[in-house]
Order: sequence, then C-alpha cells, then structure tokens
Amino acid sequence: MPNPTTSSDTSTSGAAPGVLADRVVLITGGSRGLGAAIAQDLGEAGARIAIADLDADRAADRARTLGEA
Repeated sequence: MPNPTTSSDTSTSGAAPGVLADRVVLITGGSRGLGAAIAQDLGEAGARIAIADLDADRAADRARTLGEA
C-alpha cells in the first residue's frame, strides 16, 4: 500500500475519472466552500451530484455550474 506522504499521484482530484459512474451523491452544504469542492471532485469522477443547501438559489447556481463543466 503506497504511503500517502510519498505518493507519486499529482492529480488534483481525489478520485479517478469514471470511478463513480452511475452513482448519485447527495452533498449537503454543497453550494460553496468545501462542499462545492467535493461536488466538483466527485462530478469529475463521474458521479451525478445532488446539492442540498439552506441557500436554495446559491445551490441552484452551483448545480448549473457543475452541469456546464
């Protein structure tokens, strides 16, 4: 098992593309900050993202942004 401190992986995403294909992920607080970053990474890995947030307008904007990426 590779040591995380010496890993040669230089990707910025936490998951490889396509790893989460056909999966749906619900992210609470996903409209900004850490939640938005997680949504971006999981979307790049192939997951379909559902964002739940107290700020519905911001969540909808973030969902549109992810859909365009």
